[in-house]
Amino acid sequence: MKIIEVSDLLMTYPLDGHALTVLDIPAWSVDEGEQVALFGPSGCGKSTLLHIIAGLQTPTAGTVRVCGQQLTTMGEAARDRFRGRRIGYVFQNFNLLQGYTALDNVLVGMTFSHQRPDRGAAEALLAEVGLSDRLRHYPAQMSIGEQQRVAIARALVKKPALILADEPTGSLDPRRSGDVVASLQAACRKHGCSLLLVSHEPEVIAAFQRRIAFMDLNRAMAAGEALA
Repeated sequence: MKIIEVSDLLMTYPLDGHALTVLDIPAWSVDEGEQVALFGPSGCGKSTLLHIIAGLQTPTAGTVRVCGQQLTTMGEAARDRFRGRRIGYVFQNFNLLQGYTALDNVLVGMTFSHQRPDRGAAEALLAEVGLSDRLRHYPAQMSIGEQQRVAIARALVKKPALILADEPTGSLDPRRSGDVVASLQAACRKHGCSLLLVSHEPEVIAAFQRRIAFMDLNRAMAAGEALA
């Protein structure tokens, strides 16, 4: 089964009286259970593609299927519900709630998929990413690497089919980057999640068997237009 299927994807923005093409992807897919690193320089459209796959943006044209569902024909509310059930998102800036403990941040993640809060499951996930001794710590009391691990546990607690990670190590030093990526990959394997990670860091990209240069995927880069 294909977890992501993209065909004839086009994303344009109006600029100075003409259409600026950010994405032009003829065809691309990711298999169920696969872990993929997508790499390229800042401003080449990687984050825009992730937003479209997550249903946060709608493309100008083309088809995007996630878990067999065509997102491009869904309304905004339907996309939000689908994302809550099927997709976990790991952000570069973590997006943790500062007034909540690590455990509470993970429990809040369950509400996005309309699950009942399951303290045991949340504690188990935090233990998996090496934070069993940080359950009651607030983000300000944790290192940057530990905060990113909380964000990973929060994304996984929904039991999603797909994890999207947008430059998740951008705020970390190389050693912590390796630890965080290894935790993310191991957790996705254990829970049967597909993983799509975007990065421009060679050390992060090297940890993946399937590595895709965004220039080979996005024809807009060859035309020198992509900027998002």
